[in-house]
Amino acid sequence: MVTVGSELRRLGSATLLAGVLTAMAAPGAQAAPMAALVTAQATLDAVTGVPNTAWGVDESSHQLVVTISDQAKGPGMGRLLDLVRGMGPLARVRHTARPLSPQLLGGQEIRTDTSICSAGFNVTKGGQLYVLTAGHCTQGGGDWQGLGPTAGSVFPGSDHGLIRNDTGDGPGEVDRYDGGTQRISTVGNARVGEQACKSGRTTGLTCGQVTGLNRTVNYGNGQVVRGLIEARVHCEGGDSGGALFDGGTALGTVSGGDSSTTYFQPVGPALSAYGVTLA
Repeated sequence: MVTVGSELRRLGSATLLAGVLTAMAAPGAQAAPMAALVTAQATLDAVTGVPNTAWGVDESSHQLVVTISDQAKGPGMGRLLDLVRGMGPLARVRHTARPLSPQLLGGQEIRTDTSICSAGFNVTKGGQLYVLTAGHCTQGGGDWQGLGPTAGSVFPGSDHGLIRNDTGDGPGEVDRYDGGTQRISTVGNARVGEQACKSGRTTGLTCGQVTGLNRTVNYGNGQVVRGLIEARVHCEGGDSGGALFDGGTALGTVSGGDSSTTYFQPVGPALSAYGVTLA
């Protein structure tokens, strides 16, 4: 019986390194023209019946990146592998042992019809999943696309919000924006001098030093927030609500700042306010 894993290892001039299958272009090969990549993607778009696969053009490497999970199977699998093999160095295959599913990780984009923010941490209460984010994101209420309705919001004073997660899937992980995730298992209090990282939909993963605690920030128009963490961590618009963490420890969610210095709502008080725990 031919398995997905064994078949992947036969794909042209490819080398499997650390669980990632990388197609090797010939030395000195010129970058593929965008038109050829678009055509290649359209060819794969016509293949149906293969769950747990994904593809798209990587403009930095000028290749079509095809992700294939060990769980990938279906009537179109043989056709898909034949097409990828025939593309040679035009395509690069990325192998993953995990299934592809519409999971929402901390730091990923969430949106309504009028707002775009970032998820902080997946949390739970009484068997129901929720997403913790910024209160200035949720203060208008409403439904979050592909997720669920706003379940709670506090802003100003504090800056935390809660969104009901009706997808049935909320892993306790944060997106590291490098192809990996960080498991979050504990809640902690930030310390001055601590190195921490933020995950958000605009600037991805950025890291820096915690420089202050219990900060009061006046955002104008009567919007004053107290008790915030201050850190030299880069953020931009759309990162609001994103996760601040140190390893597997949740510290806070993005409130605001000036791009180079960012202020974070401590996660402990936010969890207590809603009676939720980490997923």
